[in-house]
Amino acid sequence: MKKDKISDATLTIVFSALIIFISAATIIKKPQDLSLSEGRELAKFPSASVESLKSGEYFDGIRNFYSDQLAFKSRFADLYASARLALGALELNGMVICQNGALAARQKNVDPEISKKNLAAARKLTDLSSSAILFVVPDSADAFFNFLPPLLSKAVAEKHGSGELDLQFLKKISSAPEKYYYKTDHHWTSDGAYQAYLLICKRLGIEPASIGSFETESVTKSFLGSTYRRSALPASFVTPDEIILYRHPSEHTLRVTDLVSNTELGGIYDLDELSGADPYRVFLGGNHAHISISAKSENKRPKMLVIKDSFANSLIPFLAIHFDLEVVDPRYADSSVAKKISPLSYFDSVLFICSRDTVSSNSSYAFFINSIAGT
Repeated sequence: MKKDKISDATLTIVFSALIIFISAATIIKKPQDLSLSEGRELAKFPSASVESLKSGEYFDGIRNFYSDQLAFKSRFADLYASARLALGALELNGMVICQNGALAARQKNVDPEISKKNLAAARKLTDLSSSAILFVVPDSADAFFNFLPPLLSKAVAEKHGSGELDLQFLKKISSAPEKYYYKTDHHWTSDGAYQAYLLICKRLGIEPASIGSFETESVTKSFLGSTYRRSALPASFVTPDEIILYRHPSEHTLRVTDLVSNTELGGIYDLDELSGADPYRVFLGGNHAHISISAKSENKRPKMLVIKDSFANSLIPFLAIHFDLEVVDPRYADSSVAKKISPLSYFDSVLFICSRDTVSSNSSYAFFINSIAGT
């Protein structure tokens, strides 16, 4: 009995000392501004004030600080993930580990009604514009379907919901999906975007820019994207992706304007984003509610409206070779943007391009398109 009490006391002392040590280390160490593994800014130690103490905001800030800045947090997360993998886990945090080393999201927010309404609204675009194109982009689980663990492939297919995938595109990339989709991110690569561009040009009856007209530039070989961040896998478990940009001579003749803030952006690529939390933001500097991309010269070019999600960000540099673009992301746009782009007769062509994940989980697309159509 006495030995048991001594053991209990020893454990209590050890764990108390450990808690005190980690807490002290958290305060002493230099706080991080952002977490590259989570792709977000981290909380700072809050400033105390009478108001914040009364409202409880100060104590919430302390809780967030310790949650974000906890010393050795990444080591603990790696230890947990490694233990799960050692026990045979085939997925972590909804990210399926494919047999080719890719990570594919098991979609959990599927709503058949949202998908139905979004697609019905998108089809209205073909009534409003004779040159409207609907392009539902396959998700990473579609692209890497043949590499999913056998025990999970059926479950992923069932969970993934319905959507009018661009099957022609899926067939084109099926032979080497790892070339066309990042292994650690849910987006397609620049090569994948180029293949989509070729299909869109064919459907519009225009001549695409040949692959030889571009200079390729590798801007990072250490990209760890969204599926990696969400998986909480140890960095040692995955191979970082390479981001390659296709640089076309016309790129320097373009003007990119944020039409909400009425400010001119730096261009179609923002290289500063490569050192930020999400390097995929190198394309257009991330998502914007409403931007325009036009030639600086006064030469008249056809106009295209793009209604999109983030998959289009790496496609737009290709489309901008041929068109003056107005690009709208309904996830961030309000009704005032819908008024600005109506009527659609102003545009020579319209492109609706979204991933299946977005189509089946975000209802803002149906609302936005119906606002344009007046229904």
